[in-house]
Amino acid sequence: MAKKGKEFIFADNVNASYGAFFGLNLKDLAGLVPSFLLSLLVLAVPPYTVLFMGIKLFLFFFINVAAIAIKVSRPVKYRNNITLQQYLTFKKGYQNRQKRYYIRPVRKAGEAE
Repeated sequence: MAKKGKEFIFADNVNASYGAFFGLNLKDLAGLVPSFLLSLLVLAVPPYTVLFMGIKLFLFFFINVAAIAIKVSRPVKYRNNITLQQYLTFKKGYQNRQKRYYIRPVRKAGEAE
């Protein structure tokens, strides 16, 4: 069967979003807001001694750096449009789906042919 018109081929790594910060779009940046608010809450909780402020500053930076690292990381080398969250979702979906398919229906015990 002959095709009419031109055939368009799109690359696998096309991403339509505009990278505003570290290649993240505004939706991804909005996803960082809860972790930033959590880290601010950690800083606001007393006591305010030098030792505890040092520990709280470490937690502040650790929470924010970890959240940004999770959002920025791209686990598939040649597919820059797949994020770590999408990759883990794909992997979990693959583990939970049926992997054995039968040509004929499987008969249950006691069924007549």
